[in-house]
Amino acid sequence: MYTEDPVALNKLFNDCKTKMPKFKEKYAFMAAMWLTTYAKETDLAGRFKCCEKTVEKKCKEYSKLFQSFKNVKVRFGGFDERVYQFAVDAQNYNTHEFRMSPSAKWYNHKSHSSGVKYEYAVHLWESRLISMRGPLPCGVNDLSMYKGGDKDEQKDKKALFFKVRGENVCHAVFYL
Repeated sequence: MYTEDPVALNKLFNDCKTKMPKFKEKYAFMAAMWLTTYAKETDLAGRFKCCEKTVEKKCKEYSKLFQSFKNVKVRFGGFDERVYQFAVDAQNYNTHEFRMSPSAKWYNHKSHSSGVKYEYAVHLWESRLISMRGPLPCGVNDLSMYKGGDKDEQKDKKALFFKVRGENVCHAVFYL
């Protein structure tokens, strides 16, 4: 119901009891529900059998109480300072058939004509292009393009997969 681990809520409530002598679990659950489900005051008033003014007052009071533990309980550390979060997408562009090397590998299945493909990686927080690769034949699959392979599984070490390095790197790529 509150989308939080009961053990974590229990520990939070115990800390709240030591900080606030008149702590009531009813209002703490109401604030937790308000924070996780964005329920309206009328809905919470009906569920917890109190008036809407009380809901408004207690939700603000208890959410500020929860927030007061942020500096004490929340710790971030052990991260590399350069964290890149990026989205990768490959885009097909239509072209004329290449005279020098006509082949099915240039076939663009989206437009049913020949084409080339480019791969773009965009930084999510800074809104800038961090990598661009291409042109490659449209016949190359998007994930293979990211990993530097093609249908023959020849590895290209200039691929984005090999540029993202580190011990704790998790390659979670989502194509848009």
